[in-house]
This record gives sequence, C-alpha cells and structure tokens, in this order.
Amino acid sequence: MLSPEFLERRWKPGESGNPAGHSGEYGEVLRMARALAPRAIERLSELLESKDERVAAVACNALLDRAFGKPREHPPQPSPVSELSDAELDEALVGHLVNLGLSERKARALLRNSPSRVGIIPRRSSK
Repeated sequence: MLSPEFLERRWKPGESGNPAGHSGEYGEVLRMARALAPRAIERLSELLESKDERVAAVACNALLDRAFGKPREHPPQPSPVSELSDAELDEALVGHLVNLGLSERKARALLRNSPSRVGIIPRRSSK
C-alpha cells in the first residue's frame, strides 16, 4: 500500500513533474550568472569609455536595455488625417466613439447630425 504523503505528491494525469522544464543545473547556472551580474555591469560601464565607437555603442545599448528594457517595436502608424477620405474619417470617428461606449447606431447618428450642424468637423468641398 502506498503512503498518503506519496499519493499527494504524485502527478495527476496530464500534469508534468517538471512544469518549467528546467533541470537542476539550469537553476545553478542562473544563480552563478546573477552572482556575476554586478561585475558584468561594471565591465559594461568601463566599455562606455572605449575609443572604439562601436564598442561604446554596444555597451550603451546593453546598459540601457538592462535598465529600461528593450524598446518595443511600434506598429505602423495609420495614415495622416489629411490623407483620409471623408468616408475613412467617418469610419475612424465611429470606431473611436464606439470604443468610448456609444452604440454604433448612436455614433453614426451623432456623426451625421452634430458635427456638420455645429461646425466641429467641416466637410471638405468635393472637387
């Protein structure tokens, strides 16, 4: 008969006994690397003063990445408003109003009635 303690620690079907998938050596390497981190940062700070601009630039980037995180890539920016047609502007405005909590029907009614009536969004003359 198996002891209750053993049965409690046993994996359930579909569970992994090592969910992170790392060996004990992995943890040891992490501890060693973290212990050496202050020395690595000191060395990078020394390399900031390198006469070789490439070395200094790499050191700068490494320090900035560690201090603030790597910069995120920004998605492509939408077209400038001046390049959008009236229909595209209308759709963008409706989308923003819906995101703010208006129903699509109300957003379209507001766009259809209010802006032109109060002069918020002057319509371009069609050529």
